[in-house]
Amino acid sequence: MTMARHKKAGREAEVQTPNRSPPLETEARRGASDAGEATGEAKAGHRRAPAAPGAKARRSDAQGSATGSKPTMRDVSKLAGVSTMTVSRVLADPSIVAPETRERVMRAVDQLGYVPDLVAGSLSSRRTNFVGLILPTLTNSNFADTAQGLAEALGQSYQLLIGYTLYQAGEEERLVRSLLARRPQGIVVAGTLHTASTRRMLTNAGIPVVEIWDAPSAPLDRAVGFSNFEAGRAAARHLLSLGLRHIAAIGSEAEGDMRDARGEARLQGFAAVLREEGIETGLILRHGSAPVSYAHGAAAMKLLLRDKPGVEGVFAVSDGSAFGALMECRRQGIDVPGRISLMGFGDFELGRECEPAISTIRVDAKGIGKETGQLLRDLFEGRGADRPPSIDLGIEVDGGGGGPARPDLDAEHERGGPVGAPPFAYTPQRLPGPVADAPVSYTRARANENVLELVCRPPPDRKQARVEITREQHSSHDNTEKDNDEIG
Repeated sequence: MTMARHKKAGREAEVQTPNRSPPLETEARRGASDAGEATGEAKAGHRRAPAAPGAKARRSDAQGSATGSKPTMRDVSKLAGVSTMTVSRVLADPSIVAPETRERVMRAVDQLGYVPDLVAGSLSSRRTNFVGLILPTLTNSNFADTAQGLAEALGQSYQLLIGYTLYQAGEEERLVRSLLARRPQGIVVAGTLHTASTRRMLTNAGIPVVEIWDAPSAPLDRAVGFSNFEAGRAAARHLLSLGLRHIAAIGSEAEGDMRDARGEARLQGFAAVLREEGIETGLILRHGSAPVSYAHGAAAMKLLLRDKPGVEGVFAVSDGSAFGALMECRRQGIDVPGRISLMGFGDFELGRECEPAISTIRVDAKGIGKETGQLLRDLFEGRGADRPPSIDLGIEVDGGGGGPARPDLDAEHERGGPVGAPPFAYTPQRLPGPVADAPVSYTRARANENVLELVCRPPPDRKQARVEITREQHSSHDNTEKDNDEIG
């Protein structure tokens, strides 16, 4: 493969393109041809002309062909003293060959610098042993973690070919067409929003297709991720549990076919909770184009503080954007979390290490890759048919640093339950018994139990209370999951 540079959509990208080489011929045919030439020369009584002065001499049979040409599998077999079939088996599946033979073959491979022709192998076996991965961007550390987890789960038997779309549906369509032309074993693509042409190509590809970073009820083929809609709902419930009412959210806006569909789903989930609580949604700001960044968060926060100076809490669809918002508050001398509570998404290392740490919705980015890789291996090997089409790995709310915004609330904030269980938030009027007017500062769903444990921090003249209630006692509270297969 060679690397060619292409300029498209204002950026440079390196794309792998196949070398233009003569038609492939089998080792047997090449050997027969060589022998025929030698026989013909002998019969004619001719000798090869002596090498020109300074020309490099031909290497011995044990070393392979002439200097500068590729060593062949036959060269490896001669040097190792085994058949070409044995060399092929060592390279394809070393475990089926005796250790001593395997070591001898690998020493020959290393000595000759032999690299197997995977293209020729794939033409005969119809298996390319590579998986295509399409991501929105390569600069987001979470997507990098997903790629790493996928590569680790696939192991050395499969290779990844990665493309990025910069959130453009048209670019995703082009990448899907290009990857399918190279006959991958499977394709992994971030998100569930595709052009009609992309959907047709993926549906008719005849290979496993896994949509990641979302958990639709009806994926194209398979899906591994979580509900972005529920992530937005969890963020809103967290900020409301701090006693805040004037809360905002910031994300990007669609620009042509460039759109962050997953970030938009989080904003929609956030707005849904506000409507349920009778709170205006006018503080949800869509600003700038995807992908969001530090600069995006700073610019959006500046607009919010200018137009809505009474804002008490802000949810950003990414920790990167939340960090930019934090820096803008610092520049304007606004105390976080004392004056404004901030919350992000993604659990970036930057958000954990800044001061104060940013509250966030945590997802297992690397785990998404690992689960996807294992699913693909199962499907490649004829297993996994009984696994659900959509695997939801869940979310977790980490309220470690973005609040509280009010002094009468505990420093310990709402967190979600175990991964996969939605977090539960209860406003004061829903609490039972003697703490009915106490704000909730912490809610935990016990693993494998149908019990919610609420830790409440009442005003200073009252003692802290711990209350246990069953989910059924608050079944009227809306924690049902909502389908978000279609993003309007």
